[in-house]
Amino acid sequence: MSHTTTATTAGHGDCFHCGLPVPKNSRFKLPIDEQIQRFCCPGCQAVAATIIDNGLGDYYQHRDSYAEVANSGEGNSYTLFDQPEFQQGFVVPHVDQSALLSARISIGGISCAACVWLIEQQLNSLQGVNKAIVNLSQHRLIIDFNPDTIALSVIFQKIAAIGYHPAPFSDDGEEQMLKQENNTALRRLGIAGIGMMQVGMYAIALHAGSLQGISLEQRDFLRLVSAIVATVVVFIAAKPFFTNAWRSIKGRHLSMDVPVALAIGLAYVASCWATYQGTGEVYFDSVSMFTFFLLLGRYLEMRARHFNRRSVKGVQSSMPGFAWLVDDQGESQQIAIAQLEVGQTILVKPGEQIPADGIITQGASAVDESAFSGEYLPIDKTAGDRVIAGSMNTDNNLTIAVEAIGDASQLATINRLLDQAQQQKPAIGKLADKLSSMFVLQVLIISAAVYLFWLSYSPDDALWVALSVLVVSCPCALSLATPTSITAATASLRERGVLISRSHVLESLNNSDLVIFDKTGTLTSGRLERITTYAPQGEQQALAIAAAIEFHSNHPIAFAFQDIAFTCKASDVIITPAKGLQATIENTVYRIGTVDFVEQFCLDKHALEQAIEQQQDDTDSQFIFLASEQQFMGVFTLNDYLRPEAIDAVSQLQSLGKEVIILSGDPSNAVHSIAQQLSIKLAIGAANPADKLAYIEQQQTAGRHVIMVGDGINDVPVLAAADVSIAMTQAADLARTNADCMLLNNRLDMVPALLDTAAETKRIIRQNFAWSLGYNVLTVPIAAAGLIPPYIAAIGMSLSSLIVVCNALRLLKTKR
Repeated sequence: MSHTTTATTAGHGDCFHCGLPVPKNSRFKLPIDEQIQRFCCPGCQAVAATIIDNGLGDYYQHRDSYAEVANSGEGNSYTLFDQPEFQQGFVVPHVDQSALLSARISIGGISCAACVWLIEQQLNSLQGVNKAIVNLSQHRLIIDFNPDTIALSVIFQKIAAIGYHPAPFSDDGEEQMLKQENNTALRRLGIAGIGMMQVGMYAIALHAGSLQGISLEQRDFLRLVSAIVATVVVFIAAKPFFTNAWRSIKGRHLSMDVPVALAIGLAYVASCWATYQGTGEVYFDSVSMFTFFLLLGRYLEMRARHFNRRSVKGVQSSMPGFAWLVDDQGESQQIAIAQLEVGQTILVKPGEQIPADGIITQGASAVDESAFSGEYLPIDKTAGDRVIAGSMNTDNNLTIAVEAIGDASQLATINRLLDQAQQQKPAIGKLADKLSSMFVLQVLIISAAVYLFWLSYSPDDALWVALSVLVVSCPCALSLATPTSITAATASLRERGVLISRSHVLESLNNSDLVIFDKTGTLTSGRLERITTYAPQGEQQALAIAAAIEFHSNHPIAFAFQDIAFTCKASDVIITPAKGLQATIENTVYRIGTVDFVEQFCLDKHALEQAIEQQQDDTDSQFIFLASEQQFMGVFTLNDYLRPEAIDAVSQLQSLGKEVIILSGDPSNAVHSIAQQLSIKLAIGAANPADKLAYIEQQQTAGRHVIMVGDGINDVPVLAAADVSIAMTQAADLARTNADCMLLNNRLDMVPALLDTAAETKRIIRQNFAWSLGYNVLTVPIAAAGLIPPYIAAIGMSLSSLIVVCNALRLLKTKR
């Protein structure tokens, strides 16, 4: 059969993927489009599964030839991903170097920082790869490569060859991967939990029998049943520990999975040997219990990671699904956003999101760009002004000439800045990794030396003494020292209204020396409020008229009048973008808006000039004027007020030795005015997302450790780049999901409280490290001397872990 013939599906006896004949009794099948499709080999089956799972199933409907045969001997060939049509969505041109491409790849099977180190080391050694960085919290690879030097399929094959599961990043594909990972983890956790309970019951009988007497037949029977149950736990539930430990050993970088796998494996093997020989002690209950609680901790960590990953859906989640395309006759028709092309003209109606970057060719309206500028006031736009994809049209129809779509839009640029910043997160648990790596190596050497000594001195006791050394020095307490303390501190903070979503926060806070605040929505409330009213003809009448007119507007200024009860009704309302509103009330025409808009309409010039003179000294507020044609009615002063606890919070941070600055997108004098009120020496305004990110990186290059507090999408890149990022609870979705922690109660005074808790957590962690290391230094020599039997070693190991946990629980005590 020729592979160049048109084919959308394979023949009855042909491989669905490559078109070659399927051997008889082939068991390689997959359900695709509600039909069972057959494959000639596991390679073709795996490649097809990758295509379908990553939302690329349209390939099989529109292909004009069969794919190449997948290599089932060396793993998946992944050659399909070398084709440009398959790279759409996860491969984009490099921002700075035109010869490079940048790919986002989801990776399954990552368990710890050692996995990240191994993948990066392997990929960065490939010729043609410029830079490969793995994000530990999202299990996502960002790789820059030269397609003329290395094919993308080679990168996929390299990842698969070291035991991980690469897949093109896409929302649909990632969701499938998350579901599969969750289901697998739940199955392993269930097996370990059931096994722990079953073996625990048998262990109680064995312990009771050792104290009160038990026949050898009964003892051996209970041991045999325990061995059978524990075997299922070890070979199925505990499999990831052994897999990850083997990867670490091959990568010459010892991780915490190495001691865990050694403890489980050796205790299991020794217990099986004791069961077979009918002598010694068995530890099947310890093996099962240890496996269950480790899996439980990792499952909870995985669930938190999945929540964060699902919250960030990329550019498409912030874009409309359709656009109104305007033809040459001026008629509009609805099309999918994927059909939109540069150079076309689109219509955006009031209340709709703008689907592409472009220039307004017709119309005038207010456009809400708060997602990018972080400021609450929409920007008035007219013909010739540029608009940004993802912003919101609020008032009137706009006709826009499309300049950039998809990955070329400013919204996509912000997402790329976010990906770039997320790679710069500080490492998690470096101290524990270093200590455990050194500790495991030393324990292995000591255990081997003890075994060799006892083998020549007392061969019958050699295995049990060596096992006692390994069990008594098992790094359980060391592995619990940091996570239990962080968990307790996190729970305490949660009760006080601080939600921590990243495990590195409390450790990183202790190193911080610079706190950066956004202004609008962070130091201030983020909403305009009416603070004063100047009305020569009566305040109540002016407020009632203003409220009746503003009732017909969706502009944020209108919210400043929503609490006013009005007894009159406005009609014939006309909205003039960038100016204000005109309406008729009881046969009188009124205007409310900017001073120019009202001045050219009102004949009462003298009263209007007096009102203007009274406001000249206030350069920070927003002024809204109201007048009829014959009479000036009043001027309303609007402002965004400072949060009541902001002064105290900044003062406390400064007393803790932290430098505090303001970094805002607001170009007005309000930035410096707020800084003066808070006694902040440095305030930077008119900063766009790229400016903010550059400033953060500049400070970090200079050795500063940055805390960033913000609330807008424009703050997302800097929230990701900062050593610790804090978002307000009313922040934009992207800001909340990418922040390291969130102030659920919107109280800024919880920032210094967070720093206090971090300092206390650091003290507890140090105490736990001192205890766990001191315990091992004390007990290892005693065990090596043969003075501690294995069951006492197991009890000592458990007590050591219990002490560490109880010490960490002291952090649950809430400070009032």
